[in-house]
Amino acid sequence: MGVDLLTPPGQGDSGEADPRLRAALEAGDVAAVRAALAGARVFVGVESRLLERAASGGDKKSEIVLATLRLPSGASALPVFTSVAALSSWRRSARPVPVPALDACAEAARLGHESVVIDVAGPVPATLAVSLVDPAEAGEPRADRSARRRWPWRRR
Repeated sequence: MGVDLLTPPGQGDSGEADPRLRAALEAGDVAAVRAALAGARVFVGVESRLLERAASGGDKKSEIVLATLRLPSGASALPVFTSVAALSSWRRSARPVPVPALDACAEAARLGHESVVIDVAGPVPATLAVSLVDPAEAGEPRADRSARRRWPWRRR
């Protein structure tokens, strides 16, 4: 299947929460949350980070970074959000990037995060170990997992 360059990902997306994922979170059912993640779209936050500014105040260099969570213990997690509103209530400066939930979990694991935190600022936050989210449960063949799209902030 070819890539449709005329229809960017997320076009037509209202930014609302997936109803199945929202219901699972509200019920507090971890198994239902895992099942709902298999077909859900979530948002991750990206931000611009200033690297250097010219002495004259003109040109600057910056990079796009993925927003993550760090605890004083050194543990880290990837925050994911069910809606644009949930992301915005956590950090207004973060820009929403829609991604399939399984891709977000796979990227969290690749980056060394042990968990994803869903809607960290509410309305119903939940923490899920990335080891509990298996793309095979969604019926995705093992070969397809390595062919996931490249993330814009991923360093090569």
